[in-house]
Amino acid sequence: MNTVKRMLDVLHCRVEDILKSWAAYLTITSGNTVFGEQMNSITVMLRKKYKNYLKVIVDKLVSNAQANRRLKRILEETREADGESDNERECRD
Repeated sequence: MNTVKRMLDVLHCRVEDILKSWAAYLTITSGNTVFGEQMNSITVMLRKKYKNYLKVIVDKLVSNAQANRRLKRILEETREADGESDNERECRD
C-alpha cells in the first residue's frame, strides 16, 4: 500500500515529466487517445486501487479488533468460572 501511495504522491510527477518527453515516440495502441488522457486514466486507476487497499486494511483491522474483544470476553468468563469452582472447593474443604 505504501508503494501505491508513493507512486501517487512522489513518483507520479517524475514519471509524467519523463513520459511527456517521450510522448512523440510512444505508440498508443488504443487509437487516438492523447498521452495526457492515458496518464489521467492511470492516475485514476492507482487512486482507486489505493482507496480499495485502504478500505480492506481498515475492515481487517476492525475485524481483528472485534475478534480480540471476543477472545478477551471468553477468557474473562473462563477465569470467572474457574474462580467460582475454586470457591466451591474451598467451601467443601
